[in-house]
Amino acid sequence: MNTQNLTGMKTFVVGTGGVTRFARVKLDTETAVLAGAGEDCIGIAQSAESAGDTVTVRLLTASGTVAVAAAGTFAANATVYGAAVGAVDDVVSGQPFGEAVEAATAAGDIVEIIPASPANMLPAPDAHIPDPAAAAAVTQDTLTDSSGGAAATTLPAAGAATTATLTDSSGGTAADTVAAIGGTYAQGEVANAVATFAREQAACAADIASVRAEDAVNTASIAAQMAKVKTDIAAGRTGIAANNTAIDAILVALELAGIVLSS
Repeated sequence: MNTQNLTGMKTFVVGTGGVTRFARVKLDTETAVLAGAGEDCIGIAQSAESAGDTVTVRLLTASGTVAVAAAGTFAANATVYGAAVGAVDDVVSGQPFGEAVEAATAAGDIVEIIPASPANMLPAPDAHIPDPAAAAAVTQDTLTDSSGGAAATTLPAAGAATTATLTDSSGGTAADTVAAIGGTYAQGEVANAVATFAREQAACAADIASVRAEDAVNTASIAAQMAKVKTDIAAGRTGIAANNTAIDAILVALELAGIVLSS
């Protein structure tokens, strides 16, 4: 049956538990029942009725203010929220119901409320999309470490070279081949052998120093790249969070316009 309501007042059959006058009500299988704390509602019951009876409900889509029962005390101009058994209170629960025109001095007071506009009833940011800041920290693929070393958060500085250059005072002449030393152990043969060993030791020391210098440069480069990766990941997460907020606002607007259904 296709009908529409142009008066802002609509009659419903009362559901389980009945309703009280000036209480927020919601629909439950086409019957009006009391809305609980933090729950959305369709309007305000205009009389107290038992289950099975009918009740006139002032729909929230109607213009003007509404009279609602207070669950506790609150000041004028307070933002009020849905409380238990259809009442309102300034205790945060769900989305804002509206703004109090007058103060409530005791529980059960009937107070005038300006219902919240759709813009004030938007869900909190990221209601549709998880907040990446609340997600688990980003991790890279696990690296299997068989080094036997102890991991640290800081790359160590390259150590100082410990290989000293050997001073050659043998007086011999270095060669690419160590000559055989005769049975008489001629002093010249021994001197030449020592000179050869000294030259090779000096070359090894120079090679080691060069490798250590390269290692220091490579280590610094790795540290710089890792720092950049960390910065890029943080920037990416911030960008995703901003995009999620923007997308969520669009989804909420589409829901309010009736273009998409709320999940």
